[in-house]
Amino acid sequence: MADADAECNIKVLCRFRPLNKSEIIRGDKFIPVFQGEDTVILGGKSYVFDQVFPTNTTQIQVYNTCAKQIVKVFRSHHEQCVGRDVAELRAARVKESQNERGASLFQIRA
Repeated sequence: MADADAECNIKVLCRFRPLNKSEIIRGDKFIPVFQGEDTVILGGKSYVFDQVFPTNTTQIQVYNTCAKQIVKVFRSHHEQCVGRDVAELRAARVKESQNERGASLFQIRA
């Protein structure tokens, strides 16, 4: 049987924020209990995620874990598309220039 991580690229992460001032004034209690990096206990029931971020996690840590690779891949694909589009525009200009002189040397194929 194949490794489960190799079959699925979707990860479920959970981030907890600390109580805000109004919640503290109201007397609310922070009830999550963290077990390891992937489990949180709420009301006696365990919930398992790919990763759990406790309240002291910085935005940079969340970004590096959740979004950094996605942004990197997106930018790479975006740059490839822009590069391809620029090359096609240049080819179209060359074709147009050649047509004005009466010789068609380049053609753009879709």
